[in-house]
Order: sequence, then C-alpha cells, then structure tokens
Amino acid sequence: MRTFLIGCAWLVVAGFIAIGSFVLKNHVIELEDNLKTTNRQILEDQKSIHVLKAEWSHLNEPGRLRKLSEKYLHMHPLKAEQFISINDIPFQNKAPEGKI
Repeated sequence: MRTFLIGCAWLVVAGFIAIGSFVLKNHVIELEDNLKTTNRQILEDQKSIHVLKAEWSHLNEPGRLRKLSEKYLHMHPLKAEQFISINDIPFQNKAPEGKI
C-alpha cells in the first residue's frame, strides 16, 4: 500500500512537471513570436528612417531653398554694396539727460 501511495505521488509530480513544461514551452513560443514581430518592426522603422533622412537632405539642399525663397518670399542674396562697416553706423556719444 505504501509503495502504491509513493507511486501515485510520483505520478502526480510527473503530471505537474509535464503540465508545467507544456505551459512553459507555449510561453517561450509566444515570446519568440513577439521577438520576431519586434525585430521585423525595427527593420521596417530603420528603412523608413533611411528614406526620411534622404528626403530631409533633398528638402534642405541650399540651391533648392534659394530658388524657393526667391520665388515665394521674394528674397535675394545680399550684394556687396549692402554691407557697411561698424564705423559707418552713427552712434550718439551722450546718453539722454536723466537716463544712464
């Protein structure tokens, strides 16, 4: 009778181990699927970032920006005649009375 109870106890323990292994296996499979999905999304995001960087480089090209600023903002590059020396700026030597 005692060996029968010990055998039943071992059978129950083996059953718990089998069920635990099955649950653990399914959990690991689920985690691996999540990892694959995450890695796939990372690759897609890296490709998108690469495309966006290329587009950003194109949009910030100086020649393109110069043409757009002339067309829509009516801005033109400065000419040498538009620059003056700091000495050419008339400064007042005195501060107004009562103010320092």
